Amino acid sequence: MILETINKLICEKNKTSFVLFDKYFKLLEFDKSIIDVVDDERYLSYGEDIRELIWLFIGLEENMYALYEENTQPVHIPMVIKNDNYYDLDIETFLTPEGEKLFIAFFIQKSKKSIDYINMIKAINKKTLIYETKNNDKYNSIEKQLINFVVDLEGSIVDVSDALLHFFNVEKDKILGTHFSTFFQTRDSFDEKENIILTAKNSMDKTVFFHANIIPLSNNDVVYENLIVCQDITYLHQVKKKLEYVSELDTLTNLINSDYLLKEIDKKMYQKKPFSLALIDIKDFSQINEEYGHHAGDMLLKHIASNLKDILRENDIIARISGDHFVILFDTSYKNIEKTLKRIENMAEEYPFLYSQEDKIEYDFLLTALEYTNDIKSSKELLDMLQKKIAHLKVKRK
Repeated sequence: MILETINKLICEKNKTSFVLFDKYFKLLEFDKSIIDVVDDERYLSYGEDIRELIWLFIGLEENMYALYEENTQPVHIPMVIKNDNYYDLDIETFLTPEGEKLFIAFFIQKSKKSIDYINMIKAINKKTLIYETKNNDKYNSIEKQLINFVVDLEGSIVDVSDALLHFFNVEKDKILGTHFSTFFQTRDSFDEKENIILTAKNSMDKTVFFHANIIPLSNNDVVYENLIVCQDITYLHQVKKKLEYVSELDTLTNLINSDYLLKEIDKKMYQKKPFSLALIDIKDFSQINEEYGHHAGDMLLKHIASNLKDILRENDIIARISGDHFVILFDTSYKNIEKTLKRIENMAEEYPFLYSQEDKIEYDFLLTALEYTNDIKSSKELLDMLQKKIAHLKVKRK
């Protein structure tokens, strides 16, 4: 109780929010004030991926892995705007009394005095570092078609292109002087970078991804502003997402594969809610391939996958983890799935496989299930236990 009170006083007095997460980016603990800086409140629950909660963490994985493995300097991102407030983000690691290394991320709200100081420095820079822009009709024509903007060293926007104003559908005076993070999200700062990735929502509320080139503007070798030139790469981002999605699917049955299944089991384990697994092993599957051909075997797998979808509830997850093995992840305890397991056991009889008008291929399978318990340490261990149970059943049936 005393520690909770001290923590509350420190966080509220210093306007600091924090989150704890592990090396798998699973949320373990958070201060209630973190709700002021999250991007999506739906993911504010224990065990969720911190990157779904705070998108700023997307792309920082390499920095955080280095911090975790090599004890490098803490990750620091200054001047992040959230809900009209500016924050400094610091990510560090620490050891628990049990010796586990975890991440802690602080969002430290900037005081009004800090903002006033930055504005004062900005005004001094504008007076002491003066540059001239040459008018060139050719470059002006190109500039009108490019989304680009100029920021000072603190990230405030000092000039914009017409294309940018059209993209956001705003007047120029509404954007000048604001921090770039008011309109763009990024995982990086502009310091010593040649390019970064930005995201922004256009006037139609559509999220667009940009590859941004950073061009330093200097006077007597002193950089005083940066020109940011943006190229729309939303299509490439969508292609990447589709490739990632396809990599987690079994292309024959359109069910998830074993890699994605393990992630889903890990998520259930972090949520510490009851769940169960069932494993289906098709009997004599190789003989069906030999007698009728591999096409018949593929059609049988698709037939079973389709029928499982009809039998199971919408919240149940089906995966094909190998040639003739299916796993079902139930979000409830074993006693609540006994009727469903009975329906699965009768599936071969209720849903015969008619390969053609002449061929009705007989098939059968072994079915086993178990419920998750807290002494099981990993998703792989749980899956191994299930496969050992099915192997034991095979021995008994011989």
